[in-house]
Amino acid sequence: MLHHLEIYVSNLDASHAFWANILAKIGYEETGRWGDGFTLSDGEDAYLTFVQVSEAYKSHLYHRCGVGLNHLASKSKAGMPSLR
Repeated sequence: MLHHLEIYVSNLDASHAFWANILAKIGYEETGRWGDGFTLSDGEDAYLTFVQVSEAYKSHLYHRCGVGLNHLASKSKAGMPSLR
């Protein structure tokens, strides 16, 4: 089950204006905000966190901390299965 997505963005204000408006149509609202980011959630499903990319990573063709998906996280009520 998807727990959350963390997305690094090049313009935090523009991203907030776009995503908060679009996701509000399906019940999401801002549930967290700090200097470099914000979180949108509907309180039940996966939440989305948007973070302003730092200057150090803006120009990289690819870097985990560059613009784009930083990570997605899953959760399981049953826990992790044995890998043996």
